[in-house]
Amino acid sequence: MIFKNDIAATIQKYLDMMIVFVEQFGFIGAMLMSFLEAIFPSLPLVAIAGINTKNYGMLGFVFTYVGSVVGMLVVFYVIRFFITSRFQNSKFFNKSKGFKKYLDWIERKGFTSVMILMCFPFIPTSILNYSCALSKMPKREFLVIAIVSRFISIAFLSYFGASLLDFIKSPMKAIIAVVIMIVVYIFSKYLEKRIDTSEEAK
Repeated sequence: MIFKNDIAATIQKYLDMMIVFVEQFGFIGAMLMSFLEAIFPSLPLVAIAGINTKNYGMLGFVFTYVGSVVGMLVVFYVIRFFITSRFQNSKFFNKSKGFKKYLDWIERKGFTSVMILMCFPFIPTSILNYSCALSKMPKREFLVIAIVSRFISIAFLSYFGASLLDFIKSPMKAIIAVVIMIVVYIFSKYLEKRIDTSEEAK
């Protein structure tokens, strides 16, 4: 019981620090927090979106979305241009057959799967972000994934509530979520075919 109380107190202290940060730095702080969430998996998008929405309403959604997308793109391009080629030529990469297959899968078949996974706000998308950057996934594909998935995941947080428990307790919200994910799947498959067709035409 004491251990649980300590955890709760630590989390609350962490959230209070985030709230103070946003209040001190305004909309820049709001966007910066969502920007940093794309870099550090430990930062909770759920809490960031909730704080921003509480302080700025609909604009909070916009600040969270813009900061998150920009953060994802910065991480992707930095890793792609400065790290990927060296990593793929490293001894670790050449010896790790499983990791090579994983990155190869992302490059060839990962568009739809990564899109769907990144739409879930409770998944640490920064890990997928790193994986996409280390693979040879086309930059245009990742740009589409970042723009679409971040919009859906942050909209999820705004509508479904600030916790996974709130989401599970509401059957109607669960049904709507399933319908949205089916639509996302169909839409992502359509986008994937369009991208593949345009690449083949070049």
